[in-house]
Amino acid sequence: MIRGRPGIRWMVVACLVLVLCGGVAVGADATAEQTEVVADGGDVIEVQSLVSDPREGDTATYELAYYLGGDISELTVTVSEATVKSGDGFTEARENIYEWDGETEQPVLEVERAVDQSRGQYDGLDFAGTEDWALVGAVSTQAEFAGTGDLSFDRTMDHSFEGVAGDEMAYVGPYESETVTTDLGDVTVVTADEANPSLSNTEISEILEETVEQFQIAEPREALRAYIVTDPIRRGGLATGGNGDFWVHEDSLEPPRTTLWHEYVHSQQNFQPESDVAWTIEAEADYYAYLLAMKQGHIEYHDFYAALEGADVDHADAILAEPDTWSGQTDYELGALTLAALDREIRDASAGTDTYRDVMETKNKEGGDAVMSQGSVSDAEFESFVSDAARTDMSGFFDASIRSQPESLSVPGPEIYEVDDTGSELAIEITDTVVGAGTEGTVEFSISNAGTGTSIAPFVELSVPDEFDGGELHGTDEGVSSDVTAVDDGWALNHLEPGEKAVVEYVFDAPDDESAAPEVSFDAPAVVTAGESVTFHASSDQDIETYTWDIMGPEEKTMETDESELTYDFSVHGEYSVVLTVQTQAGATATVAEEILINDEPSVTINAPDEVDPGEVFLAEADVTNEFGAYDVAWETNGLEASAEQVEFELMSEGERQLSVTVTDEHGATTTETRTIIVGDPSETDGLTEEIEDTFGPGFGVPAAIIAVIGLLFLARVRQ
Repeated sequence: MIRGRPGIRWMVVACLVLVLCGGVAVGADATAEQTEVVADGGDVIEVQSLVSDPREGDTATYELAYYLGGDISELTVTVSEATVKSGDGFTEARENIYEWDGETEQPVLEVERAVDQSRGQYDGLDFAGTEDWALVGAVSTQAEFAGTGDLSFDRTMDHSFEGVAGDEMAYVGPYESETVTTDLGDVTVVTADEANPSLSNTEISEILEETVEQFQIAEPREALRAYIVTDPIRRGGLATGGNGDFWVHEDSLEPPRTTLWHEYVHSQQNFQPESDVAWTIEAEADYYAYLLAMKQGHIEYHDFYAALEGADVDHADAILAEPDTWSGQTDYELGALTLAALDREIRDASAGTDTYRDVMETKNKEGGDAVMSQGSVSDAEFESFVSDAARTDMSGFFDASIRSQPESLSVPGPEIYEVDDTGSELAIEITDTVVGAGTEGTVEFSISNAGTGTSIAPFVELSVPDEFDGGELHGTDEGVSSDVTAVDDGWALNHLEPGEKAVVEYVFDAPDDESAAPEVSFDAPAVVTAGESVTFHASSDQDIETYTWDIMGPEEKTMETDESELTYDFSVHGEYSVVLTVQTQAGATATVAEEILINDEPSVTINAPDEVDPGEVFLAEADVTNEFGAYDVAWETNGLEASAEQVEFELMSEGERQLSVTVTDEHGATTTETRTIIVGDPSETDGLTEEIEDTFGPGFGVPAAIIAVIGLLFLARVRQ
């Protein structure tokens, strides 16, 4: 949830440019020396200091001190939701409105307000105090000022008690904290001693550090503070848009809740929306909170899908661009689903070069300033930002899903999102099954992570013959438990840790036929080399009228014959499924499939100098290309042997030396490369200096790539 920053108004004399100065770190730690505040030129800096301890009563006293640059000529301050008790350098012009006398170097207002505050749409307290600790917010003020030169306004809080003070919030009481340095600035997690969250400060700071790496659209700031609090503050969280403070209740850190990410995203928003764009504030925070938590492995894709799916039905009467049509959490729920669909449209239209994040960056640059309450972004401008990112006219989407009651919207599958390479490597193994006519077909297969890192949201795509289409994928009791979530183009599973395996099954209805299904099988080699001919021999317990052979893989072909034997030349290496469908004279059918690997021959080149001096140690490297499986490397020169991909040699005798390397893959395919090395002068003996461990390793690949595996009756693809 976001609460708008207390408004700031300004006046401009002549032609002035308004800019926002960076935050001033004042009283960040009660035990630290207080920072001197210096205002230059057109600066107005408001420092809100706690004079009384908010743990000791129902109200707290603040001193609002204004540091004014030499170019400031007028200042008027409006105080809301607080009582002004006294002042120095101000006169009360109207109720709650105070004008600077123009002479006092540092004018001050002393105000009093209730410690317990509730401003949001939720039941419960946004700020509160107990005898042991308190979290209070800044007093709501509006500053209207005039002067020459560049004008800017900044605010910070301060206190001399035990605790921490930020720009918009101050914590008083015992606490634990941890700070990490990021590209955004220092990120500090402050946890009240009374809180007992499920995550440690270290774990929370690591999450925020990773989140900054993945999602930073605001300008760097001196500090970002996350306060972890407990009762009597309500569940959930609160952020102030465009500023560096937010809090999260300890109970809202439990997955699948994504409040921590939600409030962080608010800290990255610095635009001033008009009413028809107001929905994007919570929609962006919700959508990216789910997305970031999923990409970091803290929630499953199933949780991401469940949070978004159905919002178009639940809020069918709402129009996002018209807030008076909303009910409940329309902007959160329908807004997040709409942005997910819009993000997919942008990714598709821009061929993956842009995402909705680029729109958010443009909104921050062009859509006004939430901190200065300056400028705004309208629905029409928002549409133009989206169209620029998508490189196409997006008015149709806006008309259908934002400016009117929503059309049907679907949740994007995980395959559209980029995920950092974690070192995972997915493999699929499918059980051979015979499916007869008039039966329910079930094909069971396992998906395992053979890599070294977590596989985030493995994704399964199926390409099936028409007669077996329309089936469903289900989890089984074997392997690790996994939700299976159906999306437009396939199914998503829960994450897989290294060594874990999920077993799922594809269930479909086989075509009806009253005849008894034949039993059929055929022999197929497990591995052959590209270019070789393979002969398949089929056998059945009945007389077969037709044999239909489907070759499915990197090259595809369908052949129908009345012979039980088929010879086929595989010219393209890769993983194939050979599917045989037979039919008897009575019309009964059966299908069986076998997997076959058409192996490539490895290739290798030698990287080594052409000439060396006698006794000079040189590095020889085997640059190996091998698509399938592991391989071994064997070097030989002048009677010396080695087996690493990188080897250091020292040749002592003069002359031409033949350096050869042989690569043999796990399927027996082999290749040899030879290189001539000229050694300058004769000497004593040759010696092998050192074998360097292979820094790449046999079979290294890109875990995030699609692993295409051909399965029974269909082509199955698994994506990281």
